Amino acid sequence: MNTYLSCIEIAHRISKLKPWLQFHDLDFFEIKAYGQDSIYVSVMGHAKNTYGLCFYFGNKAFNELLYLVENPELPNLQKARYQDALVVYFNKKEELGDEDLALIDASNIKLTRTQRYPVLRNVHKNYPGLLTEVEAEQLHEALMNFEKALLRYNIKKPVVDFEFDEFLSFRESKNGVWSLRVREVDYDDFDFPEPKFDFFEVRNINPRRFGQQIEIDTPLLNALMREDTKQPYLIRALVIIGVDDAHVYKYQILDKHADITQVYVEALIEFVEEFGRPEAIIVRDIEAANAMDQIAAMIQTPLAVFSELVSIDDFNDGLKEFKQSNTRFN
Repeated sequence: MNTYLSCIEIAHRISKLKPWLQFHDLDFFEIKAYGQDSIYVSVMGHAKNTYGLCFYFGNKAFNELLYLVENPELPNLQKARYQDALVVYFNKKEELGDEDLALIDASNIKLTRTQRYPVLRNVHKNYPGLLTEVEAEQLHEALMNFEKALLRYNIKKPVVDFEFDEFLSFRESKNGVWSLRVREVDYDDFDFPEPKFDFFEVRNINPRRFGQQIEIDTPLLNALMREDTKQPYLIRALVIIGVDDAHVYKYQILDKHADITQVYVEALIEFVEEFGRPEAIIVRDIEAANAMDQIAAMIQTPLAVFSELVSIDDFNDGLKEFKQSNTRFN
């Protein structure tokens, strides 16, 4: 836990340097400690859309990234989904879940509502997930060295032409001395077989329109009580409700080990195949929105994130009232 919190604190210091003002997402840093594999860093945020840092460990992971970037047949929305990286996002407070907010509170950083909060995730050709302890250690060292590289860059200001196969390399010598230099890409370092990806596709896009907006959420419920302790089970359900008719089109209790982002994706695919394309998709989970983004683009349907889902919140309130009245009756 201490390593995780330290990662958050270092990431916050890096965010104060605002590297996205100086670098685009394809302007790469190489971080190479002596005797270790290279780590490649991409800075997101120059386009003022998604802010963050992507760390690619080893030449193979970086080679796969280059393939994704240069593949013209692959939609941009899918490229982030199939990378192999550790990522630090800088998100607005209202985009954070309870776990991330608790970690921010436990750290030593102080943030205002207008500042962006560090969120740590792994992306292993899958939807973003929480870091393991080993990954937290890897990210911690990478963040420390990247912070030093940025500070060195701001002092030396080396001229680098990223468009012509140059990149910034921050390397440690055998004697433990770090130096920042401009290097050219040696393509022999990336002589790997062409990577294979099982790209996502909607199986059967329903041509008809559903005719209204839908809300999708996975709220926590405490409808069941443990017999031994009389404490509520905290269970999670998937709910899809039509905004206009308030009809519940899907209600499913989820396994506690379910991959929530995958649940959202599969639920949306099944809904589109059964009912057609909704007028809009509304969720409150930012990571779920990121996971469904490519599907929404493929079916040409707007996707929005709101903290309040009126139809689903009304439905949940109704469940609570029913439970309370049933308890009083018994």
